[in-house]
Amino acid sequence: MKAFCTQILMKADGGYDRSTTMHDTLDDAEKQFHQNMVTAMSKQDYVKAIIFVINEDGEIKFRRVWKRGA
Repeated sequence: MKAFCTQILMKADGGYDRSTTMHDTLDDAEKQFHQNMVTAMSKQDYVKAIIFVINEDGEIKFRRVWKRGA
């Protein structure tokens, strides 16, 4: 079953970045989820990250909203 990892990254200047990746397994999508969060938290440009994983049926499997300084 396919799984998708989506991230929305809010920048300090009001802009944002976003991406979605497709994975063959939920485990692979979860690894991407954690890597995306580490990357977002490490870059000072980002003040907020919304990252989630859904399966091909649209069910949310993982979701986290992180905010710098919170």
